[in-house]
Amino acid sequence: MLAISLGASTPLAAQSGFGFTGALGWESVSGGASQVLESGITGEFDMYYLFGHLRTGLGVNVVSYDVDAEGVPPVVQELTKGVSRVTLNLLIGYKFITTGTFQPYLEGRIGFVRFRPEWNYWLSPPEEPGENTSDREKGIQYTLRGGLEIPFAKKWSADVSAVWSKFNITEVTPAAEGLEPFDSGSTFGFLVGTSFYP
Repeated sequence: MLAISLGASTPLAAQSGFGFTGALGWESVSGGASQVLESGITGEFDMYYLFGHLRTGLGVNVVSYDVDAEGVPPVVQELTKGVSRVTLNLLIGYKFITTGTFQPYLEGRIGFVRFRPEWNYWLSPPEEPGENTSDREKGIQYTLRGGLEIPFAKKWSADVSAVWSKFNITEVTPAAEGLEPFDSGSTFGFLVGTSFYP
C-alpha cells in the first residue's frame, strides 16, 4: 500500500506508541455490484502504531448489506436476507496535526475482502428454506479514508471520517434475469467512533 503524505502548515508534536479505533457507520454501493447490493451498516476496529505523525497497522471491517430484490423471482425474494462483507486491511496513514482541538488525518488501505450471501442469492435459491449453501466471493479492496479526531479526554478522541473504496472479486452471476455478471464495485460511507491511545 502507498502512503499518502501531505505537508501540514501547523507544527507537529512527536508521538509514538499504540492506538486503537472503533467505529460504526453507513455505506452505499455503486458500480456493477449495485445491481444486487444496496446500502448497509458497517463497523470496524483498527489497531496501529504511531511513528510521529505516521501510523501503520491492521484493521477489520464488517458490513451487512440490504439486497435489491427488484426483478428477482418471488421465491428468491422470500429467501433473501442480505449479504455480509468482511475485510482485513493493512493500513498506513498520515496525521496532519497531533495536538490541538481538531486533528485531521488521511489513510490508505489495501485489504483482503470476502462477500458471503446470508442466503444463496448469487446463484440459485436453496432447495429447502433455511438451507445456506452459498459460495463465498473473495478479492482485493483498496480504500481511502479521511477523517478528524477531536480529543475529549487525556487518552480518548472522537473520530469522524468519510471512506471510499474499490473492490475486485471473482465474477458473480446474479440469479435474476436482466442482471449482468459483475466482478467489481465501489463504496462510499461515513464512520463515527472513538480512538484510544494508552
